[in-house]
Amino acid sequence: MKKICLIVITILFASCDKKQAPNLPRALTEFYSPVEGKVPYFKGNDMNPFWSDGKTALPGDLRQLTKFTFTTHEGSILTPEDLKGKLVLMSFFFTRCSGICPMVTASVKRIHEKIANHTNLVFVSVSVDPEHDQPRQLSEFRDRMKVPFQNWYFSTGNKDEIYGLARSVFQSDVTVRGTKDQADFLHTESVYLLDKDLYLRGIYRTKGLADLERLAKEVAQLRAG
Repeated sequence: MKKICLIVITILFASCDKKQAPNLPRALTEFYSPVEGKVPYFKGNDMNPFWSDGKTALPGDLRQLTKFTFTTHEGSILTPEDLKGKLVLMSFFFTRCSGICPMVTASVKRIHEKIANHTNLVFVSVSVDPEHDQPRQLSEFRDRMKVPFQNWYFSTGNKDEIYGLARSVFQSDVTVRGTKDQADFLHTESVYLLDKDLYLRGIYRTKGLADLERLAKEVAQLRAG
């Protein structure tokens, strides 16, 4: 009888042990150790920071900008082929915005002035109101914000493509409130750093100075390889 009780207790404990080890999604258990002096990638749906060892192939689920066709304030076409090989700072705005957009643009101007080396560095501001913002409106906004830099493109394009890449690459939700004539576009205040292969490497808030200092540092780190 004692043996039977012992067997039953053992089975119960074994069952408890199994219940204590739930099968969690991989994204919740993944962890990658930071590499000093290296800028992370962003991985998967949860955008987990990922540091490459530089030896093995990169995972297939890193956030990367692969497909788009923009029209700039100059009327020229901008595609991934035009940006590859360059570091890219990307932001979102729209010309009828009177609140956050001028603040974001002013902050990006400070970033531009803070970074001394602009070799192979491009700034791209993408309108979330492309149905209204055509090259003329983009150029007028650029002039209004007193942006003199030749390597900063204000751009427009297909609405579905812009909203799709904002969400799928940058996890930046863009929503519209109001009517067609009086739309209020809600969008991110962040700026995003892409490397020479257009992988997402940094996300920075434009409010305050701490993130802007980090951005300048990480641009230098990506330049150094």
